[in-house]
Amino acid sequence: MLVLPALLGTAYAACENPASFKKCVAQTRAEVNICGINMTCKCVRQANVAQCYDKCGDDKHYRRLQEGEKGQQQIFCSQKRSGEPEELPIIGSDGQGE
Repeated sequence: MLVLPALLGTAYAACENPASFKKCVAQTRAEVNICGINMTCKCVRQANVAQCYDKCGDDKHYRRLQEGEKGQQQIFCSQKRSGEPEELPIIGSDGQGE
């Protein structure tokens, strides 16, 4: 059980800017989730998730993970519907987009 945290720590150690990377991924993934079922919004926001991996330089591990994020973006983009806004929805006090 102690091996897993050690492996995770080693993986992040190769990132040139791990704190900035982790913050970027958390924020941009939250934005993807806010898009709900709007695939146009998710397509745009998922590109931002993939860009977070640039903070880790040329590390091969992070480049492979970035390719996975780009693949997810392609899935979202392939499901876009015309007329869907790219902007994040504004959530009102009733929990519905305004």
